[in-house]
Amino acid sequence: MLPDHPPAPLPPTRFLAGVEDLAALALALPLPVVDGPGRCTAAPAHLPSAERAARAAAREAGRRDIATTFAFGMAFPVQGTPAEFVARALDPEAERAALSADEVVEVAPRVDGARRERTLRIAMLDLGRGPFRYDFRWTLRVASEALPDGRHLLRYDFDESAPRQRVSYFRGLAIVEPTASGAFVREVIVAGSPVAPPFFLRQAVHDAAESILTKRWVRLAERAARR
Repeated sequence: MLPDHPPAPLPPTRFLAGVEDLAALALALPLPVVDGPGRCTAAPAHLPSAERAARAAAREAGRRDIATTFAFGMAFPVQGTPAEFVARALDPEAERAALSADEVVEVAPRVDGARRERTLRIAMLDLGRGPFRYDFRWTLRVASEALPDGRHLLRYDFDESAPRQRVSYFRGLAIVEPTASGAFVREVIVAGSPVAPPFFLRQAVHDAAESILTKRWVRLAERAARR
């Protein structure tokens, strides 16, 4: 169920340009806790260093639209091959269900040899509590590439040119490797927003972001089990 060896370094590839830091974080994610024969429990890892790096990069670029950042990662097993998991991650309906999003619409697909890419427009509406409820809309380029060693890479890039609402930063990377019983996923997501919640809601907002991503990873794994 879990890999029986430490993750190998990723080979040099142009696909990783600009997300090398996320690759290092993904490879270092803790493994799930083994509960018994064939059972394990995966948990998200908070990545404050990635949050600080995103804010520092924004300041250096003179940007003032990243007030809040969230960075989490999780390592978890899934049934099926790496290629099958990647196909689900590229499927707009699977992403909509995993995020519980109000909308995930494919804007443009592209296939270039071993690389596949889709552009997804995403909307998550009426999030928050009490009077502090907001709509969030953004567009992602989701691309995959197969490596010669059997691993697959997935990267998520924020489309700066597309219309957006209350989302100003998004990057992510997943490393999907084959195992004896299926595949093992290591994924890191970093997101940012211009919305600065009041101090008494900061922890609640952080917890909500963690919950959304954790449920997404769990649902993607469950969808693999039902294939």
